[in-house]
Amino acid sequence: MFALTFFAIGLLSMAQLIPLASRQLQASRGQTSSINLAQSTLEDLTNRNYSDPDLTARSHYFTAGRRTVSYTVQDDVPVPGNKRIDLVVTWDESGRTRNVSYSTVLSR
Repeated sequence: MFALTFFAIGLLSMAQLIPLASRQLQASRGQTSSINLAQSTLEDLTNRNYSDPDLTARSHYFTAGRRTVSYTVQDDVPVPGNKRIDLVVTWDESGRTRNVSYSTVLSR
């Protein structure tokens, strides 16, 4: 009887962890998707012509599903002839704003 009670308490304790694990899994999926979006966007930008309108020195943004991608291009940073791109992907996760950011430098 004692073993059965002990087993039931353990089982109920484990059952309370399932929602927490589910939320953590969802958060990890959201972060992974955002990282993949950031990396693919940077890859796309680095493969464009240096004079492409999407690489003009200013702030740019677009939405991709529930995520917002914003990036800033700066000319002649860190040295003349280069462009620095700072990119941020933002999304909402359970009422909290999350983001991932990347930076890269393009040269002619």
